Amino acid sequence: MLQLEDVHASYGNVHALRGISLRVEKDSVVSLLGANGAGKSTVLKALSGLLRPKSGSIVFGGERIDRSKPEHIVRRGIVMVPEGRQVFPELTVRENLMLGAYSRGDRAQIKQDYEGVLETFPILKVKAKNFAGTLSGGQQQMLAIGRGLMARPKLLLLDEPSLGLAPIIVQEIFSVIRDISKRGTTILLVEQNANMALDVSDYAYVLETGQISGQGNSQQMRENDEVRRAYLGG
Repeated sequence: MLQLEDVHASYGNVHALRGISLRVEKDSVVSLLGANGAGKSTVLKALSGLLRPKSGSIVFGGERIDRSKPEHIVRRGIVMVPEGRQVFPELTVRENLMLGAYSRGDRAQIKQDYEGVLETFPILKVKAKNFAGTLSGGQQQMLAIGRGLMARPKLLLLDEPSLGLAPIIVQEIFSVIRDISKRGTTILLVEQNANMALDVSDYAYVLETGQISGQGNSQQMRENDEVRRAYLGG
């Protein structure tokens, strides 16, 4: 479904990605692991069209997208749920969710998907008329994921979905990620909580200073001594 080949990207003079190559197969969950500043979120920005690579290629569904505009990429089916949630605080929960479907014209299906999001996150149904800024951090994360789902993504990019959340809410969020995957949505997950990420992933890559330093299926990564020491607490 997705292939990055020798992708380099920079912020000004900062060389953030140094020849990244990776694959995401259809119907899989792939995680990017690594410390802060390793380049994980930069990969997602390059995929979303928010940062144009200096060189290399990004192919999605057989089409190169590394020179595409963000709106074209969304219409192709790549949707990102950004780090920090970034909901619209002065809009209601319902309005935030409907904004996720702004590029769609299938009204009947939009209504059905809206009901599906409320079924996935029952608290959002209770809070549908509330302003998003009044929600707790966990509820805002649910709203951000729900907004992403309203775009009917083929590939959902999740950037640090557990960041700043209580452990019980993290468990709930990752349970939803499993359910989304089982329904047929491919997921590329950036997550510092490596244990949780590997629990839901089929495959994982480790990034260090803009380069891939390791990769393998979840079991292989759990058995890798360097990964265990650096990211799994022993």
